[in-house]
Order: sequence, then structure tokens, then C-alpha cells
Amino acid sequence: TQAPTNDLWSLLLANPPYVRHQDIDRDLGWLRNALSERTGIRIDGRSDLYMYFVFTAHDWLIEGGIAAWLLPAEFMSTDFGRALRNYLTSTVRVRRIHIYEGKSSLFDNARISSAVVIYQRSEASHLDHVIVTRGGTMKSPDETINLSIAALQRRDRWTWAALTTAIPSRSAKTLGDHFHIKRGIATGANSSFVLNESQLILLDVRPEWVRPL
Repeated sequence: TQAPTNDLWSLLLANPPYVRHQDIDRDLGWLRNALSERTGIRIDGRSDLYMYFVFTAHDWLIEGGIAAWLLPAEFMSTDFGRALRNYLTSTVRVRRIHIYEGKSSLFDNARISSAVVIYQRSEASHLDHVIVTRGGTMKSPDETINLSIAALQRRDRWTWAALTTAIPSRSAKTLGDHFHIKRGIATGANSSFVLNESQLILLDVRPEWVRPL
């Protein structure tokens, strides 16, 4: 995990292994602690293996170097992915995120949707903007939004619905000002369930069966 003493990289193109934390056969607590100290970001013990690759590579890039990763899109909405979301909005300058559809012909064997994340090792600024796209290809996406880093920082999770929904002004009262809101798995109707985007893809749920929540 030690960075090389010379010849740091100016460009990193990577597709790290997608290994769930339940399948990692060794204790990586020592590495989590070292990376958390190095980056100042707490890394969840439930993190999948690719998270360790991203954080370890930080010190391998020169200042101003560019990194492009092909990652599971689940980091945008999972609890353990919060560390990576914080990293992208506070430690580096994220430039582009493209989310592939789960059925993309580019990844025939993938069971979850993938995302390309491009960032620069440079001090983050709340004035920066990031282009987020979905579907199609990176050159010709089906949907495109342009968000400020400040807007990303205000969103706890980066689901497409969350990214495309305006956050209400804090001068307005919300339900959260009066109640503790929790999302259950079941709605109370046995035929309806709450699932995130990764679960929909894993279970092969057809789009016409789903209503956004």
C-alpha cells in the first residue's frame, strides 16, 4: 500500500475487482485504519474490495493527475459508499460520472450496474461542477445533468432520483423537522416492496413494475 518514492502516475485507468466484504477472506482493519488516517475519511468495515483500491491509489497519483475508474454504481447509494462520495466531493475534483444501464451490452456478465468515475487529484472546490450522465454511452448518453459540487455534498445518496430532484430551501419546514423518518422494507401491502436501484437490477425487475419513491 506504500506509494512509490518516484515515478508517480499522471494517469490512472482502472477496473478493480468487485468483491463483496462478506467474501473477503482476510481482516483488512489495518488497511482501513491506515487509509482513513491518510485521507481523513472514515472507511466502513462493510466496504467492498474496490473501495480499498480507490483510496490506496490516491498517493500514487501526482498532483493534478487524472484517474478514471470503472466501479459498481452501488457506491452512489450504499452506506459504505458514503466514504467514496465524501472523497469525491472533498479530497479530489470529480469531473464526470457516467452510469451504465444494468442491461448494457458492454458488460454482459455484470450483475449490477457500473459507473465510470473520472477525477483529478487536486484540491476540491465547492465552486466546481460535475457532469453526471446515464444510459447509452459516455459519448452519447441518454440523460445528462450538470451539478455543482455543493449540490452533490448536500445529497446523502446519489440515486438518479435524488440527483435530479431539487433540494428544498432550509428556510422551509420539512417532515424531517418534526419527525424521525425511516424507510421500511415493506410498505404494508404485501405485494409492494421498497428496493434500491442495485436490488432492482440484481432481481431483474422490469421497469414497468416500478414506481419511483
